[in-house]
Amino acid sequence: MCIGKKIRLSRIIEPYSKSAVIVPMDHGVEGYFERLENPEKIISDVLEGGANALLLRRGIIKQMYKVFAGKAGLILRVTCATGLSSDPSYQKIVSSVEEAIRLGADAVIAMVNVGHPKEDEMIHNFGILSDECDEWGMPLIGEVYPWEGKFKNVYDFDVIRQGVRVLSEEGADLIKTSYTGDKKSFEKVVNYSLSPIILAGGPKKDSLKDVLIMVKNAVDAGAIGICIGRNIWQSKNPKKTVQAIAKIVRDRASVEEAEKLLESS
Repeated sequence: MCIGKKIRLSRIIEPYSKSAVIVPMDHGVEGYFERLENPEKIISDVLEGGANALLLRRGIIKQMYKVFAGKAGLILRVTCATGLSSDPSYQKIVSSVEEAIRLGADAVIAMVNVGHPKEDEMIHNFGILSDECDEWGMPLIGEVYPWEGKFKNVYDFDVIRQGVRVLSEEGADLIKTSYTGDKKSFEKVVNYSLSPIILAGGPKKDSLKDVLIMVKNAVDAGAIGICIGRNIWQSKNPKKTVQAIAKIVRDRASVEEAEKLLESS
């Protein structure tokens, strides 16, 4: 790995604990989220809570850079499909490594939905992006999910394990993917990947305890961190939610210890 990638990754992966607490706020293209009307407040809250990196699209970056510059790592989302699309799972490349460099980003992230009819195109584009990232010394994060149009269970560990391996074989430096439902199966996913795994949060859960349990199991299974959005910035107190999650990810705390942070004043 080139020096540029190592330096940029050190702004995403906390050097001491070798862990990552990433908060994405790239969901505005998917639909309406009231909390995203004021991204400045959410960004400030999650940074105060201890997030080491933000995952954003270029629009928020250009509008909000003064809020986070110098305080956290920055990941640029380079794929997109809107919630109004006839096929939201067909992710298209909409930005570039050069744009990430112009914006001061420390990594780019691209999504691939395996099993999709246009999977080959998405993987082709991912491979080209991987080459460009190597050329420019830009870390590449691969985000991979089973396509719900083909797989009844989009949390099937066999499918997720295969998808993770594909993107790691094609050059991803980190991989973001879903929790498979239990620690044992997620450990099999982690073990089959050639790249470190960060946990996706998925849809908003019924309780924060469910989120903490998922994070704890994923970390115990070998994930180096999390990339959770909706379950953080849609929570009652995003700052405390990040603190609780970070306590598990960085300090390997128990769920009970993390819950105490949510209860503190």
